[in-house]
Amino acid sequence: MARRILDTSFWDDTDVSTLTYPERLLLICMITDEALSNDHGWLPAHPALLKKHAFGYDTCTVSEVEAWRDGILEKCKNVKLYSVNGQDYICLLGFSKWQKIRYKRNTNLPPPPWWTDEAADAVVPEDSCNSAETSSKDAQDSCSYSVGKGSVGKGSDGKDTASASPPRPSSGKNAIRKALEEHFIGTTKLPRPLTETAKQKKAAGERWWNPLREIATLSDWDLEVAKALIDRALERLAGLTISAPQSILNTVIAIHAEHKRGESQSRDDPTISIGPDARAK
Repeated sequence: MARRILDTSFWDDTDVSTLTYPERLLLICMITDEALSNDHGWLPAHPALLKKHAFGYDTCTVSEVEAWRDGILEKCKNVKLYSVNGQDYICLLGFSKWQKIRYKRNTNLPPPPWWTDEAADAVVPEDSCNSAETSSKDAQDSCSYSVGKGSVGKGSDGKDTASASPPRPSSGKNAIRKALEEHFIGTTKLPRPLTETAKQKKAAGERWWNPLREIATLSDWDLEVAKALIDRALERLAGLTISAPQSILNTVIAIHAEHKRGESQSRDDPTISIGPDARAK
């Protein structure tokens, strides 16, 4: 069985530079752990399984691993989520190009709906089919492939082999995170963070995207509950300087903890409810 390698250009990749250190560790595990990903670069997306392989000796929670997984999917264009028969999987694009495995093991994992042998070394344009809700036909119709630098290997200098189709609308958790960002910007009137350079992307991830994702996780990905958490935190911090979602995260966590404590005492007490109507309280 061939050993997995991690090309040294991994550390210079612009997508990798935007990841937090737990996200980078998880991505390295996805690439190198033969017991997790198969010889085509496909692996289960279940956060509990990812936690077992990447963080088996650590005290992190499954919810945290899920957030790190989603961070990778959002920031790395060569890591794609797909769904088969209601189960979510991850495909590492370009895997076969950089992992020279002569005899591939048999696998029980289903291939992505858009998979072909010719696509094994290709890169799907960013946002073109990163949704678990994309059907097989839709994926085949909407995904074009291009050769380029990505998170799994060092890439090439070749030009795109096919032009990208218009980006598909985001869905699922990524759409909720984006809706939360719009709500935060609309409420605070703060400008959207700059993401033109790798340094700016990293800062945006740490101060904007990761905190918003954590707020969504606290709310069990209920958009209205997450919005209410943000609104109540802003009310509590009225008069203080708010520069990014990171500024309100600790307050959101405190409000959520208060709600949980109050919920255990009385589920009927409206003064401790968090929901769409809680903003006026």
